[in-house]
Amino acid sequence: MKPIKEIIISKGKKAKLGPVHTQDITIGDLMECFFHKAGGEFGYLGYAYYYVKNDGSVSKQEELLKGFFIEVDKAARPWWCPKFILRLLNLFGNDGSIVRVRNRRLHDLFNKITKGIQITGTKWKYDSFRIYGRFTKELDELAKATCRKIEDNN
Repeated sequence: MKPIKEIIISKGKKAKLGPVHTQDITIGDLMECFFHKAGGEFGYLGYAYYYVKNDGSVSKQEELLKGFFIEVDKAARPWWCPKFILRLLNLFGNDGSIVRVRNRRLHDLFNKITKGIQITGTKWKYDSFRIYGRFTKELDELAKATCRKIEDNN
């Protein structure tokens, strides 16, 4: 008879031991840390992207969202820390993900520098725009105000 712990964890199959596969880091990923694409300069904050058209223009809603990302960046990033350092820490510590952890020490350093502030999602749901994340009280109020402005401009 199998121990109950083994049955619960592996759902009846023996769990494989060994390293967990993480994302392979490419030269393109490293270049993205130093030379970001338009609309993705706040990617280290989590899901903080806005859409830029081919001609370089940005819609009014996307401009409001970019303004919110700038305020979150001001709150999360200390004055002495450049953005490319946070992008590198996000890449090597979190695999550029809001879920995965590649290196625990780098992940903890990243969270300590950014004070744990993270944007986990932006989307339209039930005919209203929503911004999800881990924010301070002031940023949460700003997120709600930004959502109202985006809905009014729609």
